[in-house]
Amino acid sequence: MFKTLKAICLIAASGSALAMPSDEIRALIDQGKPAEAYRVGTTLARDSNDLLFDYYLGMAAIDAGAVPDGVTTLKRYVEQNPTDPRARLELGRGYYLLADNASARTEFEAVRSTHPPPQVTANIDLFLNAIQEREAQASGVGLTGYVEGGLGYDSNINGGVNAATINLPTFGNVVIDNAGVRTGASYARVAAGVQAVVPLGGGISTFAALNDDRRRHSRSSQFDMNTTDANGGLAYAHGADTVRGSLLWNNVDVGHNRFRTMSGYGADWQHVLNSSRLLFLSAQTGEFRYAGFNSVRNSSFDGFAGGVRQAWDASWRPALVVSANTGRERNRNQRDDLSNERNGLRVAVDLKPAAEWAVTAGFNYQSTRHLQADAILATVRKDDYYALDAAVTYALSRNVSVRGALAVADNRSNLALYAFKRNTLGVSLRYDFR
Repeated sequence: MFKTLKAICLIAASGSALAMPSDEIRALIDQGKPAEAYRVGTTLARDSNDLLFDYYLGMAAIDAGAVPDGVTTLKRYVEQNPTDPRARLELGRGYYLLADNASARTEFEAVRSTHPPPQVTANIDLFLNAIQEREAQASGVGLTGYVEGGLGYDSNINGGVNAATINLPTFGNVVIDNAGVRTGASYARVAAGVQAVVPLGGGISTFAALNDDRRRHSRSSQFDMNTTDANGGLAYAHGADTVRGSLLWNNVDVGHNRFRTMSGYGADWQHVLNSSRLLFLSAQTGEFRYAGFNSVRNSSFDGFAGGVRQAWDASWRPALVVSANTGRERNRNQRDDLSNERNGLRVAVDLKPAAEWAVTAGFNYQSTRHLQADAILATVRKDDYYALDAAVTYALSRNVSVRGALAVADNRSNLALYAFKRNTLGVSLRYDFR
């Protein structure tokens, strides 16, 4: 964020035809030598005709870590050039580093009100959001939320088989009821969520979150879906480590009737190795409770996951996330044909081509092995699930974004009754309360 803003200011300041003392300072800044630029700048005599001397000296001072001196120098320049947006951006950056949130906001909002180019606006919004988060933490309560709406198409809303006639062990060729055959439909979706964080002191905070996601299809309303989940607990942060313990709850309705409820406990740990690498581990345990005739599937579960996120300070700000998971689901009704063990892997890449753009692409693999032969088909079920997903997000403003997403999935099973393919495509508009 800081490097992008500095680059914007340097580009805007280019074009001086006559050599001035400030040119020597700027040349060193361009070479990535702010400390030397600041040292050299303090030895140069000011030229009354060098209108940009204080501007570059102030920028060099901030980048060299002499932030108070940089702010003082830039204030002197801004007093003489109050309409120079690049200087006010640098001054705002200096105030931000000094944690003078009110002064930083004044400078950033003054430039934003002039309707600068989209990239400049997006970088200003990053600072304003960070200032708002600081102030929320200082006030003792952080409250965020979102509302989202969108449209899309799902090629298999019911997770049905590809063809009406399939071959099953002991039965041979059988004809599947229409409700079990793949059905495609367009859909409308609305979602909303809220999260609160309250610091308690000593690195301890309490948190709670609630999210609700509703999807309605253009036909086959019996497959409409509502998903609601909630979690809350305590977090402890110390140095590079953050540990959280959570209570978890989730409910899924299908066709406007309850399908499944999950309740449980979770714990996770994050460790920041350095500015570009993060490690994470998590564990969950709980119960699934199904409604109606599906209650035979009631089960307990345990799951573990871990991974690493690696980022690079390069063009497009690439980041790679690799994670693995393992778990077991144990049926509560002594039906080991419904109990299973799962192991999975996810690899994802995040890119930031420009300040207002974000791109994510990922690959998922999940292996599911049941513990006993199916009670009717006399075969132990084995599934291998593969999925590719990609999403592009464009920030229209600091609070509003539009997102397009595509997912392609293929569940391969040794029992044709459970094999399916599914493709989804959607676009949504989101407003974030910060």
